[in-house]
Amino acid sequence: MLRFIITFGLLIFAFQAFAQRTVQPDTIRRKGGIVIMSNKKFVTIQANQSKITIDSEGGIVIESSEDIQIETHGDFTLEAENITLNASKDIAFTAGEELKSEATNTEIHSSAQTTITAEAGLDLESTATLNIGGALILIGGGGMPAARMGDTVVTDPANGAASVVTGSPTVLIGG
Repeated sequence: MLRFIITFGLLIFAFQAFAQRTVQPDTIRRKGGIVIMSNKKFVTIQANQSKITIDSEGGIVIESSEDIQIETHGDFTLEAENITLNASKDIAFTAGEELKSEATNTEIHSSAQTTITAEAGLDLESTATLNIGGALILIGGGGMPAARMGDTVVTDPANGAASVVTGSPTVLIGG
């Protein structure tokens, strides 16, 4: 019985040592506070609160409480099945020449004011139906109601000027 207890105890000790070896990282400290930790399941490089972890499945996690910056003098490409960008404040894109977006379907949603500004021409085009809707549509700053088929128009016989009497209450055209 004593032999069984000793053998069982050694087996538990060996299992715990193996578990610690596979769970606990080997730690190598470098100058400047950089720590490299690794075991059979991952490698982590850490400096202060920033770290890069690569797991044995090939997953990579980059974490930082500070800014992360990637710079290249060549091209930079991100390829993935899905890419998600989340920011608690702002996302800004700047391109020196062109900004292109291409997709089967495109949706832009804003819960507040949306502005598109062009310092040169702006083309809005569709090979199918182009639907413009809103509570009030102002064209050219708004002004007079837009005439629709069947609306009443009065013409001044003296100068030939026409005025829309019953036009659209939601589409106003300036001039």
